[in-house]
Order: sequence, then structure tokens, then C-alpha cells
Amino acid sequence: MSSAPPQPPRVGLFDSLGRLLATSVGVIHNRLALLTNDVQVSAVRLFDALVLALIGLAAVGIGSVLLCGWVLLLVDPGYRALAAGLMTLCFLGGGLGALWFARTRLRQAGGAFEATRAELERDLAALRSVER
Repeated sequence: MSSAPPQPPRVGLFDSLGRLLATSVGVIHNRLALLTNDVQVSAVRLFDALVLALIGLAAVGIGSVLLCGWVLLLVDPGYRALAAGLMTLCFLGGGLGALWFARTRLRQAGGAFEATRAELERDLAALRSVER
């Protein structure tokens, strides 16, 4: 019995196109996964900032009412108006500080989809280097 000699793998136009298509689909799949991760990170960051803002506002509101009442009970009646004004300024400053911190938190860490943009720029640079 004679056996047929092994055939070399066929490397034709359709085989090359098939590999190119498979590679392209893989790259697109990876980029979409990265985009999804960026969206999730942005959503978590937004939620964290909103929770911090709400906690800050609630703490400032409750704390200001309780502390103002307590201090006004301790101060002489002649100085109660001055004490109330000073406490109002202090608590408004604290509340505005909490809101500023929440705003800063929203603006930090670059823009949305930073990792996706960086990865696409690397892909574009690689494609341009192949063209040359």
C-alpha cells in the first residue's frame, strides 16, 4: 500500500482573506470590550461623586441644625444673633467645600474612554508603520 505524500497547506487568496477577517473580528471584539469597560468605569465614578455630594449635603444640613441649636443654647442671649450668623457662614462654607470636592471628583481621571482612545491611537500608528 502506498500512501499519498502530505500536501502542503494551501495558501491562497481566500485563505489570506479568511485569516484577515478573523484577525479583524478579534481586534474589533477586543476594542468593544475595552469600550464597555470604559463605560462601566465612568458610570461608577459618576455614581461615587453623586453619593459623595449627597452625603456631604445631608451631613452639612443635619450638622448645621444640631450644632446651631446647641451653640445658641450655650451663648448669652445678647450674642445669640452674632453666634447664629457665624455658624451659618461656617456651615455654608463646609457645604460649598463638599460640593467643590464632588465637582473635582467628576473632572479628574481624564475624559471618558481614555483607554479606548489610547488603544485606537496605537492601532492607527501600527497601521501607518505597515503602510510605509
